[in-house]
Amino acid sequence: MSRPLLSVCIITYNQENYIQKAIESVFAQETNFNIEFIISNDCSPDNSHEKIEEIIKKAPKNFSVRYFNHQQNLGMMKNFIFSLQACTGKYIALCEGDDYWIDNEKLKKQLHFLESNPDFSLCFSNSIIVNELDVPTQLDLVKLESKEYFESDLFSSWLIPTASTLFINRFNEEDYKILKDPRVFFGDIIVFLILANKGRLFGMKDYTSAYRINSSSYTNQPKTIVYYEKLFNHLSLLSELFDYKYKNFNQKKLSDQGYKLFRYYLIKLNPKILKYIKFVFNK
Repeated sequence: MSRPLLSVCIITYNQENYIQKAIESVFAQETNFNIEFIISNDCSPDNSHEKIEEIIKKAPKNFSVRYFNHQQNLGMMKNFIFSLQACTGKYIALCEGDDYWIDNEKLKKQLHFLESNPDFSLCFSNSIIVNELDVPTQLDLVKLESKEYFESDLFSSWLIPTASTLFINRFNEEDYKILKDPRVFFGDIIVFLILANKGRLFGMKDYTSAYRINSSSYTNQPKTIVYYEKLFNHLSLLSELFDYKYKNFNQKKLSDQGYKLFRYYLIKLNPKILKYIKFVFNK
């Protein structure tokens, strides 16, 4: 069997209220080519499995759906890596289980760009923000223009909505070794940096996806010392990647995060000492 041109990848955990909308938005894509559709359910204890089983019966004829319902929880990063490795297409598009696509020509537009510009490895676009009831907010995640972006842009601000991406599938053992590093906290930025070392990056002004602000998601939970420890280790890894290529880009964030950790531990040990730390560091 020939290699598919494009794989779409969705990972999900406990998203029974949103997963069908995500899958339906993928099925709604207007394409004239076959699509491999990877869905990886990380042993959700809710009704996600039943929702997925129901909706994938409606897959269009040009979709080959490969649904993985894990019987043991892998964890977010391991499930993400598993699903990436399951993709066999020349290109991969991501859509997380509580997000969805709003442009039925998303894949067509981005595929045309990458096929016409083989020196680019990643194409991404604007995204609206919605709440748990699918009501759009007044905020923009970012305000992308249709132009080339650079590695330095990835460190200046949160730039790339994950559900807006389409990229080349050229990951090797060394790439997966990086992704499997226990310090990885947010896998998407690691993937984008790996891709930035394989080609150029292009942003589109089109709004193609919806990013959901979900109060139950991990990133919206109250922050703990453990969270900040993981973030500090993640930033340390970003600084070390590709022979410390990004150390200077990341140094201020790492320094600020190190101070936050130092402060949290001091509070934990002795809250009274804070007034002296504020005086010494002028924070």
